[in-house]
Amino acid sequence: LISLYTKPAILSTDKEEWIRKPALLVLLYEAIVSQAVDYDYAPASELIENKRKYFNISQEGKSDLDFLREEELLNGLKLASKSYQPVTCYQISEKGQELVAKLGKADKSPIHDMVTIPPRSAYAPGTRNLLRVDWDGHEYWLVDADSGYRRVSSVTETETVSYVSSAYVPQCLRRGGRPTLSNAHRAHECGLSDSTIKDQLDEIISLNSVSLIVSEFIPFGANQLVQLNCNLGSTERVQ
Repeated sequence: LISLYTKPAILSTDKEEWIRKPALLVLLYEAIVSQAVDYDYAPASELIENKRKYFNISQEGKSDLDFLREEELLNGLKLASKSYQPVTCYQISEKGQELVAKLGKADKSPIHDMVTIPPRSAYAPGTRNLLRVDWDGHEYWLVDADSGYRRVSSVTETETVSYVSSAYVPQCLRRGGRPTLSNAHRAHECGLSDSTIKDQLDEIISLNSVSLIVSEFIPFGANQLVQLNCNLGSTERVQ
């Protein structure tokens, strides 16, 4: 996937191409939805142009990116966006190009089909132009400027899963030891709702009588040290 969008400069006159990490994560999500790769994803809060959005991120994909960086199959570049936020760019290395050249057509075809215009589309069917990731301030789009083809990505749409929960307060915090209300009698309603999950799940875990305590710590004042670590990339697995 990265080899299609990037290339290193072999000669001093060659033009290098890089792909930003947010755009790569969008393409990775589309690859999961189209079943080109067998990963899972989950929504996580991300900062996109100074806006907080839920982003369907594959932790397996991010782990594999770090692994490819460790094996020197990818090059990394740290930049600052126009909103002065640090962003990582990736590029396939010469070592990575040698490995990609050994892959068979069966391994490459699902990725090639995912990043190009669908064959049955009315927009220039049969063209092999790569779809580019574009952010319009609200949603991510996959576009082809030559043909005018564009479709919205659902990477920022959170999927709903039906569940029933009840408030839980530890016994030491209850006044008079009063029991909390239980909604266990409504558990059967979960089976009546539809799921919006687009990925094919390999495993489904059913839990019963789970107690979950959520707490928040709100620091007063800016934590400049943590922000500095994020800007320098020292919190990432591969520098």
